[in-house]
Amino acid sequence: MTPRHFTILFEHLDDDQCEAIFELLSDEGTSKTTERESFTNGLRDALAFFLYNVGVTELMHDATSPATDGAAAEQFVTDALTRAGQKADVLVEHVGLEIEATPASLSDILADLEAGEELSAGELRYLIESGAVDVTELQGCMRDQLFAGDTDG
Repeated sequence: MTPRHFTILFEHLDDDQCEAIFELLSDEGTSKTTERESFTNGLRDALAFFLYNVGVTELMHDATSPATDGAAAEQFVTDALTRAGQKADVLVEHVGLEIEATPASLSDILADLEAGEELSAGELRYLIESGAVDVTELQGCMRDQLFAGDTDG
């Protein structure tokens, strides 16, 4: 079985069809914010799915691989942005992507947090996205910290 190509997205859809498909992204100030966020998250997850399935994470584990500096992911993203640029008559001159990746372990991150270690932004994001953190409570703590001195009147 040969792989299917998605060139139909660029070669066979006219501008009206593209606008209808991506209307959620261009409808600023409407009640479609939740739908737009879901759509954006879906695109992010699709990109993650593609990168994962072309073996980017496996290459990151191999210290001798050129992909440890993001070469495979950078090439994938560069090709995609170049193709998008061609569609809009934009020449993509350069795309830079730097990846700093380390093995992640929820239990190790939780142990570091409990021990009073400072967590990196990546570790905090990992905790939030793992579902181990109540984001509603976290937002309350952030509001308290960021707006503690603000008063309304």
